[in-house]
Amino acid sequence: MFFAIIASIWLPLREGYINEISSWANFDGRHYITIATQGYDRFNFVFFPLYPGLIYLLHKIFSLNPVIAGLLISYLSFYAALVVFKKLGELDFKKSEVKWSMIFLALAPTAYYFQAVYTESLFLLLILLTFWFARKKSWLMVGVFGFLVCLTRHSGIALIPALIAEWFYQRKDSQEKRDYKIIPAIGLTILGTLSFMAYTKVFFGDFFLFKKSFAAWERDEIIFPLQTVYRYLKIFIFVNPRLLVYWIAVLEFISFLAAIILGLYTTLKIRVSYGILILTLLAMGSLSGTLIGTPRYLLHMFPIYWAITNMTATRNNLRYLYLGISIALGFILTSLFVRGYFVS
Repeated sequence: MFFAIIASIWLPLREGYINEISSWANFDGRHYITIATQGYDRFNFVFFPLYPGLIYLLHKIFSLNPVIAGLLISYLSFYAALVVFKKLGELDFKKSEVKWSMIFLALAPTAYYFQAVYTESLFLLLILLTFWFARKKSWLMVGVFGFLVCLTRHSGIALIPALIAEWFYQRKDSQEKRDYKIIPAIGLTILGTLSFMAYTKVFFGDFFLFKKSFAAWERDEIIFPLQTVYRYLKIFIFVNPRLLVYWIAVLEFISFLAAIILGLYTTLKIRVSYGILILTLLAMGSLSGTLIGTPRYLLHMFPIYWAITNMTATRNNLRYLYLGISIALGFILTSLFVRGYFVS
């Protein structure tokens, strides 16, 4: 919020796009507000229903302005997510290291999305709760929260391979070799996506409407990852570096490479299921021929902040350097976002 106030002083509001009040509900936020107040239509089926549904309930029950309702959900979800992130981290790491990972998460370059009318806070909270109950072997609750994850974003389905990996990991050391409690958990998780597909079939006549809606963003086809990398290399060669779009592409590409490295590190050094979650989320976001949104998707990949903490554990100078860069970049990106310039 402080960054947004400073931004209003030095960066002009993008003309004809947003106003000061709705600056935290621009871009995707506008679609969530529209769904909450007017319902689904045209190409907004790509935005899954749990978050706008909660906005609708707060708006109707408490007569809250929809933007305020969305912000309230995001703020509360983020603070709850930090609590669960801390508890989950303490299963594997020292408390001092968990605190550092919380700082890295809270001050990530795109962490401003946690306080915007976006699904990031809610999605992160639900993923964390799903893994918390998976680690505690409470598979029924895994299914409940997995269901909610898949009602929040289409990428929630990335939970499935990660949960299966977690189950195998636990089963390896378990006395109960025939423990198949994960099956209903996976079923409930998939049901989250299927229930939205059933809704679009019943009311709009098409099971795959959410997938077809990606055409509005030119993301409805599966593109081989190397082709995506080639597209970005062409951007770096032919696009004028003075343009904002050039630097957004640089940010997306660096975020993509960082996620690959951190995902592999997490798989090898921290926990296989966490690494699979990171790499699956990354694959789902990058197979459409563009890396747009990747800097924001890093917020969903919560184990990367443990990985960063681990990698800098004996290098305090590197740790503070990373934190300084993260805060500086966060200031720039927050300023652009609240003034109406697309970032991620």
